[in-house]
Amino acid sequence: KGFITKEHFSELKQQLRELNSKNKSKPVVQDDEFNKIDSNSDNLLSLEEILEFYDDRSEAKITKLFGQFTKNVPGFITKEQFQDFKQQIRDMKAEKKKQQPTDQNPEYQEIDVNKDGLLSLEEILEFYDDKKESKITLLFSKADQACRGYISKEQFNILKQQLRECDITKKQSQFDQMDTNHDNQLTLEEILEFYDDRYEMKITKLFDRADKSSKGFITKEQFSELKQQL
Repeated sequence: KGFITKEHFSELKQQLRELNSKNKSKPVVQDDEFNKIDSNSDNLLSLEEILEFYDDRSEAKITKLFGQFTKNVPGFITKEQFQDFKQQIRDMKAEKKKQQPTDQNPEYQEIDVNKDGLLSLEEILEFYDDKKESKITLLFSKADQACRGYISKEQFNILKQQLRECDITKKQSQFDQMDTNHDNQLTLEEILEFYDDRYEMKITKLFDRADKSSKGFITKEQFSELKQQL
């Protein structure tokens, strides 16, 4: 017919009121991430809105995942579906992280004190021989062509080769200076030889605490902990 009577409309209106009342009684789930993605505030997420928010490098996987969630409502994800969708995105990122190869540049990691993935001139000077500071500074400036004050891992690999060619070596660590017999472990005598006599009692106490198995020596890791307590 394409129309309803006054009596039917009264019934329909009552049903709409009841439905609205039920919806109001349900707790509203607040999801800040959903609201950020939902740029047109229609309480639905399109593929375009989601791709705008997430990393472009994952576009193909996100598009495929989106298709799995939009079988019932083609083209959109609801707020309820988004919770599961978001979890699968997280799982996908975690799996990708596991598959990434481990870092094969321990020297870079050692120099990168603040762990920001970049090396400043100060970090590099702290690691290498003080006597060659001017040469290191010059080579760093050439590597940092954009004058940003830091270099990337790729730039460091080139710089490292240049440092080797100039016979610039890393500083000898305190541990290496103490390890006079070069066995990669420290005895109490080697440590006491390095420090002032005034610290003998404290160092002996800390050494005994670090050397839990009473082997008579401590490792580089144990010495690092001991040094922090001095």
